[in-house]
Amino acid sequence: MVRRWTVPDDLSDFVPLSSPLVRCTETAALLGYSGVATDARLMERSWGDWSGSTIAEMEARPGMPRLDDKATYDVAFRPPNGETLMEVQARVATLFEELAAAGEDRVVFCHRGIIRTVYGWATDWSLAGDPADKLSRQAAQLFRLNDAGVPAVARLNLRLDRG
Repeated sequence: MVRRWTVPDDLSDFVPLSSPLVRCTETAALLGYSGVATDARLMERSWGDWSGSTIAEMEARPGMPRLDDKATYDVAFRPPNGETLMEVQARVATLFEELAAAGEDRVVFCHRGIIRTVYGWATDWSLAGDPADKLSRQAAQLFRLNDAGVPAVARLNLRLDRG
């Protein structure tokens, strides 16, 4: 499917930046960006000691809440030696401050959790329940940063398919 995607014309001059994880750098390459700069602050949330576990395996632990229960999702929940969602947002905030100061438009290749975290930050959504807007996995989400690096929604669900 990604092989049929293309970056929208109005974003094609943006400078690429990617999470260092393979699925992001490979997506960037498939969209025509080779040798993309990476930044570890765009990596998905760290699950610490639970990295590599399935959701079912994590939820089977004594006292563990259901992780896919969006209505009661706790942004302060920390897996052992992992990150809370608020820590993910703080990590991304340091990058956004730098990007805002540089003043370059960027096309960023990152993970769904990062996109949802940025969307929550931009819209004051708590990350519990469903977001007010659908965030398609097969589309680009466009955010603008103010001078301090705080995101605002510019456009959501920009089509990537060529059809």
